[in-house]
Parts: sequence; C-alpha cells; structure tokens
Amino acid sequence: MARSVYRVRASLGRRGTIAWTLALMWLGTLRHRADAAVVGRIRAWGHRLSLFLTLTGPQAAAGTLRHWRDRMLDNAARHMKHPHGAGARAHLRRAWIALAVRAGYALDHQANRLTWRLAHTLRVLERQAATPARLGPPPRRGQGAPSRLAAHLAAGAWGVLERMAKGLDGAGRLIWRVSAAGRAGTGRSGRAILRLGRPWGTAGLALLRRFHARLRPAIASARYWLAHRPRAGARMAGGSLRIAARTVLARVRTYPWRRLGARLLVPAQCAAGILFGLSLLRRGDTVHMLAGGLLATAFVLMAVIYTWMQAHQPKAETLGTATAEETATPTPVAETPAHTADDPPPLAALEAVAPPEMSPPEAPPAKPRRKRTRRKATASPTPAPALVGDLATGA
Repeated sequence: MARSVYRVRASLGRRGTIAWTLALMWLGTLRHRADAAVVGRIRAWGHRLSLFLTLTGPQAAAGTLRHWRDRMLDNAARHMKHPHGAGARAHLRRAWIALAVRAGYALDHQANRLTWRLAHTLRVLERQAATPARLGPPPRRGQGAPSRLAAHLAAGAWGVLERMAKGLDGAGRLIWRVSAAGRAGTGRSGRAILRLGRPWGTAGLALLRRFHARLRPAIASARYWLAHRPRAGARMAGGSLRIAARTVLARVRTYPWRRLGARLLVPAQCAAGILFGLSLLRRGDTVHMLAGGLLATAFVLMAVIYTWMQAHQPKAETLGTATAEETATPTPVAETPAHTADDPPPLAALEAVAPPEMSPPEAPPAKPRRKRTRRKATASPTPAPALVGDLATGA
C-alpha cells in the first residue's frame, strides 16, 4: 500500500507533489484543531457535570426536600385546624398528622445533611485552592543524581518540619482546651501563656517558610554545582561526611553519659513528683487535694535545695592542707646536677633510689572531712618525713 501511494505521488510531478504535501499538512492541522475542540468541549461538559454533582445538584435536592417538608407540614396544619369528627375518623386524622410531621422532619434532616455535605465539599475545594505550590523545581532528569537525592531529602526534611510545627500547634490548642475546661479561678497565668501558643506557632511557621525562601537560591546553586561537577562534589561531600561522622562518634564515645544521667536523676524525680502532685490536685476532693499539695510542695522544696546545693558546692580540700601550708618551713632546695638539664639521669642513679621508709605511728594519713566546718588545729601538724638515700642529695 505504501509503495503504491509512493508511486502515485511520484507520478504527479513537482507541483502535484507540493500540493499533496500541503494538503496533508492542512488536513493534519485541521484534525489537531478538531481534536482540541472536541476534547475541550468534552472537558467543559465534564467540568459542568462535576460542578452539578458537587454544588448545584445538592442545592437543588435540598431545596426540593425542603419544599416537600413545607407541603407535608402545611397539610398537617390544615388537618389540625378543623378537628371535627370522632371515633375512627379522628384516630385516622391524628395518625395522618403524626405521619406528615415525622415525614417533614425526616425530609428536613436529609436536606440538612445535603447542605452540610455541600459546605464540606466547598471547604475542601477552598483548602485545595489555598495550598501553596510545591516548594522548589521538580527533580531534574539527567546528570544530577546526587542533587536529585539531595532534593528528595530536603523536601522530606521540610515536610517533617512542617508536620512538627502543625503538631505543636495542635498540642498547644489541645492543652489550652483542657486547661480552659478546668476551674475559672486557677491557672490564669498558665492559660495566658498557653493562649500565646497558637500565634507563636503560626509566626514560627511563617519564619520557617521565609528562612526556606531565603535558602532556596543557595540550594539551587549547590544543586547546579553538584550536577556539573558530580565526581569532585561527591568525593568532597563523602570525605567531609566521613570526617564529620568520625568526629561525632568520637565525641559521643568520650561524652560522660553516666555523669549526665546522675545529674539529671534528681531533676527528673522532682519533675515527676510535682506533676503527680498536680494531677492529684486536679481531682478536686479534699483528700486528693491535700495529698497532691503536700507532694508537690515537698518536691518543689527538694528541687530548690538540690539547685542551691549544686550552685554552692563545697571546695575540695582536706583538713591538714591549709594549716600545713600556713606553718610549713621552707626546705632548702638541693642543686640539681648539670647532666639532668639535658640528659636523663643514668640507670645506676635510678636503681639506687629507695622508697621512703615511714613508720606507721609517726605519720598517720590525713582523712578528708567533707561537709563540715573546718576547726582550728590545736596541735602542730606532723612534719614531713626526711628524705632518704639519694633523694636527700637531689641525685
């Protein structure tokens, strides 16, 4: 078929071939325009249908249901205006009135449900229209594999930050509602602080967004640099990340975690006791209020005492140190030989050094006294033991 069409086209000559090509181009353009018109018309009808299903249809249905409700209630009222008759006829009339009223209430309820669904749909549409555009350009195809990963990580981190800000906002609102449900006489300052939580959260989120908008040019330039120098950038980033990871690991290993835990143990106990006492106070009856007040007061005092003790820690010094420094006589310093300044002492001099001989009754070791006021020493402290052997000559 293609060969026969080609032969027919070749037999038309030069002008016929040009006319053939132009006719094909015009027909293609006409087809594209017709397709666009038809698809656009179908899309417009689809939009109208969706608008009718979401907006106009529920409104019309609610209006029809309310019209039927008014008809039923008018009918019931007309039957109630003329109460003539007795016996079975009156019973039937009352049953018809009750049925009309209940049917009117049911219709009203269905109309209200339709209206509520309409308002909910409008709210969802408004929220979708008010959401900001996606931050940053879409991830590019091509060279920048590390930059694509960085963009995904940055978008995830930004989403986590926004979720945390919204969660903190919701927690603040929940705490505010819980505290507002309590008695009006207590906790006014706490509620005044909590009242500021939501504007602070909103302002913090706005500041975060402004900070991200300021950072976007730097992020874009970094992505461009990484995309155009992927190997060098990946090598530099990998090296710096490895060094940073090693540094963090070394610092984590050398950090005194047990000392931190020991320092945080008493504050954590105090906070837990105060919160438990306040939760008992919230019960409201006399016994729980008394127990909770005592518990909270005791742990507040404990926290105050612990803070004061941490701020005024006693200086670590033994009893005999100050008096020995006051009354000690200066001992003559022996001259060091000349070879010790440059060379280490010979091995024979090191071997000749003997440990000092101390007799136990003459020099008892001084025990440190902690958390007591130092008293004045009545007797003079024991003198330092005499140097023995080569230590006395300074060798």
